[in-house]
Amino acid sequence: CIESILKQQLTNSYEIIVINNMSIDRTATVAGNYRVIIENEKKSGLSNARARGLKCAKGEIIIFIDADTILPPTWTRIVTSFLKNNDDVVAVSCGFVFYDGRFYEKLAAVLIQSLNPLCNSLLTFLGKPNIFYGQSFAVKKASLIQAGGINMDFPFYAEDIAMAERLSTVGNVKYLKSIKASTSARRYHQLGTLRTLYSYVVPMFFLIIGHYDDAKKFASNRKV
Repeated sequence: CIESILKQQLTNSYEIIVINNMSIDRTATVAGNYRVIIENEKKSGLSNARARGLKCAKGEIIIFIDADTILPPTWTRIVTSFLKNNDDVVAVSCGFVFYDGRFYEKLAAVLIQSLNPLCNSLLTFLGKPNIFYGQSFAVKKASLIQAGGINMDFPFYAEDIAMAERLSTVGNVKYLKSIKASTSARRYHQLGTLRTLYSYVVPMFFLIIGHYDDAKKFASNRKV
């Protein structure tokens, strides 16, 4: 992940912040080999890690990247340019491919994302933000703070969708189909494809139809 960030085609300055969120692997040790800022977050959970990153970041645009995600060299330039050139847009995400998935997991990812244009059209009709994938996305810091910051009601599942819903109150949230990030299918390996999809899709559906409490309850009770 860090290697792919360092290979980004950028001319402006940036900072890399690694959130060590109660990790039991070699996260801090590996990150220490690079010129990065390491922040320790003692409260476990993805939302707590994101909140720590938001608090520490100094830039006007924050890019959140999962530790098992790899960005193509032009990714950052494309998303930051899109945000800077569209005043009404406050956040952008993109699709993904699995670099370690089994055949049927990779196929499932392709099939699901093939529905994105239809889903986004329907979501726009309903007055909802675009599909929002959390493995890598960019957001305007001031807009995220204005919207209320990270939604702590969702510790992991649907936290990205909940963030998009919150951000949509202050601007547009867009999905860029022209770029994709590579990420790991390890959660699909651990929990199984159907169970993993179920854990992601159900709270997302609840949020879309306005059943916030049901989404919160479901997401909070799912095993990560």
